Amino acid sequence: MNQLQILWVDDEMEHLKPFVLFLMERGYTVETVSNGSDAIDSVLNKKYDLVLLDEMMPGIDGLTTLKEIKKINSEIPVIMVTKSEEEGLMEDAIAGQIADYLIKPVNPNQIIMAIKKIFEADEIRKNRTGEEYARFSADLNRKLFSSPNAEEWTDIYKDICKWDTYLDKINDATLTQMHFLEKHNCNAEFCNYIADVYKSWLETDDRPFLSFDVISEFLIPQLKSSKPVYFLVLDCMRLDQYYAIEPFLKEMFDVELDLYYSILPTATPYSRNSIFSGLLPLEISKSFPEYR
Repeated sequence: MNQLQILWVDDEMEHLKPFVLFLMERGYTVETVSNGSDAIDSVLNKKYDLVLLDEMMPGIDGLTTLKEIKKINSEIPVIMVTKSEEEGLMEDAIAGQIADYLIKPVNPNQIIMAIKKIFEADEIRKNRTGEEYARFSADLNRKLFSSPNAEEWTDIYKDICKWDTYLDKINDATLTQMHFLEKHNCNAEFCNYIADVYKSWLETDDRPFLSFDVISEFLIPQLKSSKPVYFLVLDCMRLDQYYAIEPFLKEMFDVELDLYYSILPTATPYSRNSIFSGLLPLEISKSFPEYR
């Protein structure tokens, strides 16, 4: 990426001149200082796009310099260059919000790749994501055209929610709009599918799990074990919202994800009561007429 303004901070800059020339030949503007104090003054007086910062310097060391730079401009990316691979050191550096770090001795290509990773990653990811989404869209429309069954609709929904979560991260307006249209089309097709099959689901056991199956199929088998069982019901939680928290759950638990189809109406008073009672709304009404 050309025209980036880089500040390189190292007490051995005399030995790094070939590296500086290498960057400048590729269109980067590089200014150098040999200590933390000068680095802090430079950031105070000029806007830089990136700081390359040596970790071990006499006087103000790299981590202290990093903290002061971040106080001046918290958004400026900093690449830490260090001779140390100590875990504690890099934890301190990462806590100080470095963008990347390089272990000495470094070579010019390492520096270029680190810079590209910071400044071109979003664009590279968007381009690759566009290609991947085009394939997803084509596959999705092929599935819709082939009249998906209940299990296939579940897979379609999972894929759509995964794309929801991913597109939220990259913030691409074009892909977001395309995805909105794909979901709108899927919603229409899915409504038609449910209208066709829902009545038959209620007349047979050869169907996907519904709300009134949750207790018997998922909870009771767990209760037969000697382990503690916790049953949590999160009202109106969507699958894409679950995907956002799933990484945190997997840090603490072994996670197995199963989906079920809500009864109709899907409104909370009906679907929630069906979960806890194991009954359909009409059956609840007949069994407990005093609560109508």
